[in-house]
Amino acid sequence: MKRNLDQLSFGELGELFPIILIEPNHDWKNVFLTEKMKLLQVFQGASLAINHIGSTAIPDLIAKPTIDILLEVSESLDTRLIIKLLKEAGYHYIYRPDNPAPHMMFVKGYTIHGFEGQTFHVHVRYFGEWDEITFRDYLIKFPIYARKYANLKIRLSKKFKNDREGYTLGKTKFIEQIIKKARKEFNKLSNKEISQFMTMNRMDPRVDEFISNAGKWKEEFEKLRMIVLDCQLNEELKWGVPCYTFQKRNILLIHGFKEYCALLFFKGALLHDASGILIIQTKNTQASRQIRFTSVREIAGMETILKAYIYEAIEVEKAGLKVSFKKTAEFIIPEEFQKKLDESPALRTAFHALTPGRQRAYILYFSAPKQSKTRESRVEKSMHQILIGKGLNDQ
Repeated sequence: MKRNLDQLSFGELGELFPIILIEPNHDWKNVFLTEKMKLLQVFQGASLAINHIGSTAIPDLIAKPTIDILLEVSESLDTRLIIKLLKEAGYHYIYRPDNPAPHMMFVKGYTIHGFEGQTFHVHVRYFGEWDEITFRDYLIKFPIYARKYANLKIRLSKKFKNDREGYTLGKTKFIEQIIKKARKEFNKLSNKEISQFMTMNRMDPRVDEFISNAGKWKEEFEKLRMIVLDCQLNEELKWGVPCYTFQKRNILLIHGFKEYCALLFFKGALLHDASGILIIQTKNTQASRQIRFTSVREIAGMETILKAYIYEAIEVEKAGLKVSFKKTAEFIIPEEFQKKLDESPALRTAFHALTPGRQRAYILYFSAPKQSKTRESRVEKSMHQILIGKGLNDQ
């Protein structure tokens, strides 16, 4: 009779799946992101939070090559449906009567014959503040404790090579001490600092959806996202695209066009551009600059350079540097609009009564089209808005 994993004793499981620690692998984050995208597809439409936890989520930490994932779900999501969907996705449900739902555990990459491919652990919880994330973030913030944890793991792996329960229990006291220390640290921080600390390395689920729905540049977006998140920026979805901030100030965004995808630096004009790769998107662009790409290979080959540009952009923001914008009078008014201004004193008076920012917005909007006919159409459609003293985007 064929046996399954649930029928194996702890001893048999220990022999089949020994504790093997390997050196840190920077690709673990990419493996997690790929699996996260799959889970989002599995639970389409459900309210979820998916976080990378465990040792593979902590940079430069020795670890078992297993990707641990915390999957937070709404209490309204039927646990039977969770089990069904994850089983269909190739996961094995580890039934633990002492840990009732929603504290559920699913694994992938384990077979009756041993490891098979990449191993994953998915820990299912209801939405809440979970110690796994607190522990991960504290070790990221304080690498000295990550090194202590690494030394403990090495000692335990030698002692409990074929005893997973013993290995796990051996780490418990250290983990509890770190969580207690982390909570005490939080009590010293302001609400703003706590928010910044707890969001470290978090990913906005709206960006997952953006990438999942991307018709083009999906792999390129994923690679760019991974590189940017490695630079410790916070992720949001703004203007419908992934945007990355430092202390709530915009640093860069990721966007795509027909011919290329790009990183856009909001204050790119202030970067030194040592590699000569920054591009001015249009002739009227002043502050922002792009770095353009057409393939994942190109992005991967530039990773070190891209991180250098991102870190420089963060330093520009830290220093409070500002771009010197041209005055409105320095912009060239397109002839189609100038003709209307010359013909209508009322329009001319109304336009000059607008704020400089509103004037610039209209000039840039009218100048953008290549064809004169399109420029004329934009001017005609905007004249009433100008005459009643409103800006281009005013309601």
